[in-house]
Amino acid sequence: MLYTIENETYQIKLRYAKADGYSVYRMATFLMHYLGQIGARAEILRGHTIELKSAPSLSGEYEIAVDGNEITAVAGGILAYQCINEYFMRLIAERRAPYSTKGCVSDAFADSNRYAFAKQGDHRVMFYNVLWDNDLARAAGERNIMTAQIVREYAPAVVGFQECGKRKRAECFMFDMQKMMERVGYIETPVEVKNEYHDVNCTPLYYDPEQVEYLDGAYVWYSLQCHDANVHPMDRSSKSFTWGLFQDKKTGEKYIVSSTHMCTQKDDIREVQAKEACEIYAQLTEKYNVPIILGGDFNSLPSSKGFRYYRDVAKYPSAYEQATLFADDTKTYHPYPELDRNLGLVRATAAAERHLPERCIDHVLFPNMPSGFEVRVFGIAINDYTLAASDHFPMFVDFCI
Repeated sequence: MLYTIENETYQIKLRYAKADGYSVYRMATFLMHYLGQIGARAEILRGHTIELKSAPSLSGEYEIAVDGNEITAVAGGILAYQCINEYFMRLIAERRAPYSTKGCVSDAFADSNRYAFAKQGDHRVMFYNVLWDNDLARAAGERNIMTAQIVREYAPAVVGFQECGKRKRAECFMFDMQKMMERVGYIETPVEVKNEYHDVNCTPLYYDPEQVEYLDGAYVWYSLQCHDANVHPMDRSSKSFTWGLFQDKKTGEKYIVSSTHMCTQKDDIREVQAKEACEIYAQLTEKYNVPIILGGDFNSLPSSKGFRYYRDVAKYPSAYEQATLFADDTKTYHPYPELDRNLGLVRATAAAERHLPERCIDHVLFPNMPSGFEVRVFGIAINDYTLAASDHFPMFVDFCI
């Protein structure tokens, strides 16, 4: 079934197929809204019909074909849709007639996004605080859809979430995070979860069974939590870490991934939590002697006690310092996205702040980094989707063992 949206003032029509799903609907809605806001500048597209299509087989590529007043724009993924959106922005800014073109994500971006479809090592893992809130203004179900598509776009073997609590799960019903992740081919690691509130794993690991095999793992609720009167046990239930041992199906190489979320309120508590985690990582190193990749929301600036324990006492190297090809230094969090009630879609409220590594609270560290282990890329994925899906950006690392 084809849907058509029309700008009657300039006789601009936009068509898309329902079967192409959320991404094309989002692109169509925002593009037509923009054309309705810019007045006479939309004249350059007067009388044109734009048809948007999804083609996953293009895998990070896009094509725009112009035939008279017909424009067909085909995208292979969410970043390719962003490229198409920017094509229309340029047309309008330059007052240029529509023209045919094609391109790929790897060439279109100068930041971490250029590596989405161009993994620079044998392995990729990702960490992402997905924003707990599920009130109307935060639209958690829609953000779950976006989160899963972000993961699919970057295709890590393993992704560790934070703030993936009950509100991101059962309360989203058909848009439950687990259902959304299963749709894009990811499975949650099966670990026993016990904490003082709702026994939900807020720091889960998901993995792609086509890339890796899950061998072992566990959930750890930090022994020391903040028990101030104004701190709800639901908050404390999210302060934990999950580790998993994985084996790559192509190389046979094994590694451990750990997703953590540390105390929000007190740096002294974060320091104790870091010490507890380091003791467990030492045990895992002794037992398995494989690389360990630790990441997530530390709630710790590099100058804070929690992070300094890992760096200065445990001597864990960071991905930001170790990356040999590219290391992004963007601040890892930003203001909350909010629902645009007029459009019925969640959207970004602010842009990323760049070149502020000293303001990062999300980190990737290596509790065990054997000889020969190489970090190629430390990326912070900043795009139209990640600005709207959470108040944190996903981080990814490409590495070789």
